[in-house]
Amino acid sequence: MSVRFDAATDYLTRTTGLPSPTNFSASFWLYVSVDATCIPFGLIDTTGAVVAGFAWFKVSDGGTFELWTNGGTVHAAFGSRPAVASWAYVTITGAGTGANQVNASWSGINSSTVVTAAVTMTTPATVTNVYVGSDGPINQDFLNGRISNLKIWDAVLTANELVTERYSYQPKRWANLNSWYPILAPAAANVGLDLSGNGRNLTTGGTLAVEANPPGVRRGYEWAYAA
Repeated sequence: MSVRFDAATDYLTRTTGLPSPTNFSASFWLYVSVDATCIPFGLIDTTGAVVAGFAWFKVSDGGTFELWTNGGTVHAAFGSRPAVASWAYVTITGAGTGANQVNASWSGINSSTVVTAAVTMTTPATVTNVYVGSDGPINQDFLNGRISNLKIWDAVLTANELVTERYSYQPKRWANLNSWYPILAPAAANVGLDLSGNGRNLTTGGTLAVEANPPGVRRGYEWAYAA
């Protein structure tokens, strides 16, 4: 299944068991229903009057897909973006050495073409929240669309590993798995359940709905969970 965000008040978040912005990976399926400035996924630092730094994936109001960091002072646009009302597989990683490079990619559900973007964090953030569907209190930029099968690791996965994760609903790499949100629950109240075994459930904001998952994407445990 996927969780539907309404572009007004909906989000998911947590404040414990947080990954480091310089040693993490995340992957998820994204469906933008209507173009508007939004943050589908972000590691956010909400401390202070000015956000010191974070890593986030952004859709601008002009429809551009972007990768942002350091409170929005450093960002890069992808060379292209998927069409509105279509599914895309998204990845984002933060490296823990050297220039603290942050890399992201997206690819369409029926395409082998991978579009990438990269930025360098000059001041790596202290993460206070994981936000899904919004950037929380920073700009109130809410997603009008859906997200499915979010996985987060406390490690920098290789490009090959991230491609493997695309084709498996269940994590293929369990080592260093921080959290896994397959959105298997038939009730919207349960969409934030973490099935990694770490108990890092997401807190719900707004009134979320559950809709269909990306076509052709396996959802191996749905029937057992629903039972």
